Amino acid sequence: MSDALEDQGVWTSLKQGFLTPTGPAAQALAGTTQEEKANIGKTSASLFADFTPIVGEVKSAKEGVEDFKQGNYGMAALGGLGAIPLAGPMVRGAKSLAKGVDKASGGMLTSGKNLINDTAFNMPTNVRGGVIGDALDKMPRVQKAMGIATDKKIPTASGQTKGAGLPYYTQGLTPLSVGGEAATSMFNTIKSKLNPQDVAFERVTGFPRQKAKEIAQSAEGASETAELMGRQLGKDTSLLAPMSKKTYLAEGIDASNTSDIASAVGNKFVRANTPNPVPDKVAKRFARHIQAQVKSKGTVSIKNPARVGSQEAAGQSTVAANAIKSLQGEARKEYLRALKVDSMSPKQTVEFLQVSGAIDVATFRKYFKKDFQAPTQAIGVLLRARHKEAIGKTLGASEKKALAAFNKIPVNKSTGMRVASVKDDAGNVLSNDTISKIKKVPEGNFLTTQQAYRSSQKELGGANTFISVDPVKQRAYVGISDKHDIGGMNPIGGENIITAQPLVSVDYVKGTYGKKAGLADSTKYKGNNANIQKANKNVEGMLSVNKRPSETGRQFVKRSINEADIRVTKEDQKKVAQRAAKLGGAGLLTGGAGAKVLSEDE
Repeated sequence: MSDALEDQGVWTSLKQGFLTPTGPAAQALAGTTQEEKANIGKTSASLFADFTPIVGEVKSAKEGVEDFKQGNYGMAALGGLGAIPLAGPMVRGAKSLAKGVDKASGGMLTSGKNLINDTAFNMPTNVRGGVIGDALDKMPRVQKAMGIATDKKIPTASGQTKGAGLPYYTQGLTPLSVGGEAATSMFNTIKSKLNPQDVAFERVTGFPRQKAKEIAQSAEGASETAELMGRQLGKDTSLLAPMSKKTYLAEGIDASNTSDIASAVGNKFVRANTPNPVPDKVAKRFARHIQAQVKSKGTVSIKNPARVGSQEAAGQSTVAANAIKSLQGEARKEYLRALKVDSMSPKQTVEFLQVSGAIDVATFRKYFKKDFQAPTQAIGVLLRARHKEAIGKTLGASEKKALAAFNKIPVNKSTGMRVASVKDDAGNVLSNDTISKIKKVPEGNFLTTQQAYRSSQKELGGANTFISVDPVKQRAYVGISDKHDIGGMNPIGGENIITAQPLVSVDYVKGTYGKKAGLADSTKYKGNNANIQKANKNVEGMLSVNKRPSETGRQFVKRSINEADIRVTKEDQKKVAQRAAKLGGAGLLTGGAGAKVLSEDE
């Protein structure tokens, strides 16, 4: 990273800007006593140590532990990020400045758990590295070399459209992307707390204006993510209700209530009677699967699977679990040709699911990509190769490559196998790396497995696909779920929330699903119109903006955020003045480098 900065002249300019007689540092030192200069010198030495590789990592890790022990959760989080190589210098620099703000304000940032929660809440849904991403956008050749798209346009809360920056899923650089975004979000959060209009907006709506502005800019998934995290933190999310009442079929289901969850993901929201409802045993199995992800603690939100959700679940979207994509595609047909049969037996279906379930996107990229164009192609060839090997036939070149790649997959420590775990109705594992050792499927039993994938639904991100197959009727019941967290952690003091879609019914022989297949379909459920109208009226009264007859709930909320004219009260001004006085008392909001602490450029 330092080489890239040096090439751009950024690092040189940074050093010169602070060390020249007329630079910000010199201006800030003007008129200070020798004792004050000595203290500033110590702080500067610490800051430069923060930007020094190795030294900074050790220093930041130690400080992170100390902050956590003292209950300074926000600083502890920044300390942990600062200990990550590459990400460290940027985040450690942010933490040093944050400490200055905190000390000057009498502990405004470390008085509780608010800093890390507010920072996380205000982070953009589309994580692109914050200031680090901004720097990369100015180096398109570097981005291309890293495999990052240079033509992407991402709307932001500031109203500006930015490039891809450093995307969250950039291989090996996710911590750097998150660290840069977190540091940027922290400063935007502090700046918002010193803005009278922002303070007034949050007083009236109970919702941070920074996140509201991102939603108003049509940032993908922003409203859904804000709704979930807002409820985790106990924030008032009524501003988003005109949208969320359609997005979510149900909210706040007790995660310990198996029956209520099973009803919601089964047939509760199937709008019309169907001769082929979701079997109760599948709905209950999926409910227990959902509960296991949060240890039956917290709440469950049921998202309408309309459009994108149902397509992903049915395997008919570009992004979907490879197991369900393969089941209704060419991979299954290729396997049938190798078997010389018209349909798979229950045992052969176990083989299909255990092989396709073992090859998710990450596994494909690591072991198969050099020899195969797509995961479904690799799965088809591997199934054929395993069958031919089992019956003693000679393997072709591509089949040998598929087997060699498969044998490189690490053995799962919990199962002792490379293949995915496929279970019967009683939860018994039927899978085996050796085809002849696959256990017999009990009569009438369904086959259940799961696979992770990256959903295009931004509020889900990395999602889990639950797949239950009726091997006799050749139907699959697919549910998508995702625990709402940040790097596996809840907001501090926040409860578990897991989002799940009702099961989508798939006829995998015909390649159809839901209503088109004559199966249960939740996508047409329109929710409670009375609740939606009530939510619209509430926002009208809150922001004094009337809904137009032609507007959707989403359009109305976005326009309301942009057009709201909330009067700043004396109490709002007093609150801002008190915060500013504490910061300004230490010179952090006056002159030189201090003036840039909360500026747009910084």
